[in-house]
Amino acid sequence: MNSLETIIIAIVEGLTEFLPVSSTGHMILTQALLGVESSDFVKMFTVNIQFGAILSVVILYWKRFFNINKVENQQFADQKGICKLWNKFAYKFDFYVKLLIAVLPAAVLGFLFSDKIDALL
Repeated sequence: MNSLETIIIAIVEGLTEFLPVSSTGHMILTQALLGVESSDFVKMFTVNIQFGAILSVVILYWKRFFNINKVENQQFADQKGICKLWNKFAYKFDFYVKLLIAVLPAAVLGFLFSDKIDALL
């Protein structure tokens, strides 16, 4: 894999990461279209560039994922004390439940078809 192919694959990853499509799938297709051989280096490059993309999402949404004290919703402005804290926690807990529900289908399908996916990739 040369520098131009690396740049093209990285651009494809960056453009598709925040779209509702498979950025990994697009990266694999781009590698195939460019004729890049699937070596250990290319596999490690793919893993590293995916890690960077996931890290960028975590950094972008850091406050939403990890800051329980700041809630964007203004419904807690009139509340006081423990009630306010509990409602903030419940609001964040609701976010994490929805996040878990969104991840479950991919996790289950990935587990069920892991052998088939490994064979294809």
